[in-house]
Amino acid sequence: MIHEFSILVNISVDDLLGRSRKKEIALHRAVYWWLLHRVGFSYAAIGRLNERKHCSIRIAVIKIDFQVMHHVSDTMEIVDKVKHLIDEYKKVKL
Repeated sequence: MIHEFSILVNISVDDLLGRSRKKEIALHRAVYWWLLHRVGFSYAAIGRLNERKHCSIRIAVIKIDFQVMHHVSDTMEIVDKVKHLIDEYKKVKL
């Protein structure tokens, strides 16, 4: 999924998996984690995949949930590009 996400949002896989705290990269990374959680991955599983602690993942996912709920434009632009991946990957997991 990370490769599809990377192509859709035009952010490299290395940046998504990296530790950069630049706002644009951090936001895309958080949306990627949110997407993984929406597909059904646990916070711990996402943390292991991304070499992060589950609490960091949880905080980012909650933040993105809040921004989606309140239609924050920067976040919604990214989510709108990638939300179709949720249904695609849920079907694969079944």
